[in-house]
Amino acid sequence: MPAPRGNMNGLKHGRHSPRVRRLVDALLADLEMGSLLRALASSPRRKSRVTLENSEITKRIQADQIRILRTVFDAKLNKTAQNRRKQRENGAKRPHPSTSSGWRSGGHPVSSLFRVPRYTEPVTRTILFDVDQTLLYTGGAGSTAMARAFEQLYGIANGFQAVEYSGRTDWFILRQGLEHHGLHDEVANFDRTLPRFIEAYLVHLPVTLRETPGGHVKPGVPELLNALAGRSDARLGLATGNFKLACLMKLDYFELDTHLRDGGFGEDAEDRGDMVAKAIARVSNGNAPDSVWIVGDTVRDIEAAAANGARSLAVATGASTVEELLAAGADIALEDLSNTAAVLDILFD
Repeated sequence: MPAPRGNMNGLKHGRHSPRVRRLVDALLADLEMGSLLRALASSPRRKSRVTLENSEITKRIQADQIRILRTVFDAKLNKTAQNRRKQRENGAKRPHPSTSSGWRSGGHPVSSLFRVPRYTEPVTRTILFDVDQTLLYTGGAGSTAMARAFEQLYGIANGFQAVEYSGRTDWFILRQGLEHHGLHDEVANFDRTLPRFIEAYLVHLPVTLRETPGGHVKPGVPELLNALAGRSDARLGLATGNFKLACLMKLDYFELDTHLRDGGFGEDAEDRGDMVAKAIARVSNGNAPDSVWIVGDTVRDIEAAAANGARSLAVATGASTVEELLAAGADIALEDLSNTAAVLDILFD
């Protein structure tokens, strides 16, 4: 398959690039193509019981995510990967995961972001986070990258200008953009359109993350995630409209990737409520926690939580005020997540 078009410079010079390079290097060196698909669904070493979704579009997207990863980064990393393979063929041993620093100094194996964690112990709380405007703000890097990908594929500038992003899944946003511009063949063959768009988008996103000013982590987020990660009675995950690999790029860029890897993503469903349902199923893994919390900044986060019988903790770090979020049915609404102790009291009342 030919390499995707687009500016590749961001992959070489972006602030997150060294970590991404190490991740892909490990994937290319340690996993054969046939086992990569299994790695997205479960850990081969840990024999996770999580299975792939049955829908044909989900299977196609998961397979294409693997191909996208290889296509985008192969040109940059092939030589390094070959050197690693040669070293192992000559007898060099791979460090054990328990002693390896992995993607970052957190101690996870480098490829752990692409493995569904193994959940064995019951917990009392499952806490799922939205990403954009809840955990971080990219300054518009994501929407800019999506617009560039749309123009690259269809020759239409500002292709999503008429589409509302807030609280929507990337699946929904893309379909609405295509319909608005009368690209009916692309809509009719959406199972092929979606992975092709994701591939183009992932080329542009590292560049726009580096170029776009104003990006920041929302108040209190690192402290809250660290506090939650230290608890044995909680399980953390994502309920985001972002495509999975785009989400991981954003979290990595803003150094929030340590504790958040699994959940529901933008290619899982067009409707946010359906995406949240998949996030709950994946992260709770059948352990039936006493309470599921959805943490988000939009009315649609609140509606998706209610549709799945979950509670909602809304934060006014996006476009909605505390009053608007409460009026929409949020169980709790805060200005932000800066008071770690207060947020923990709410989540574990």
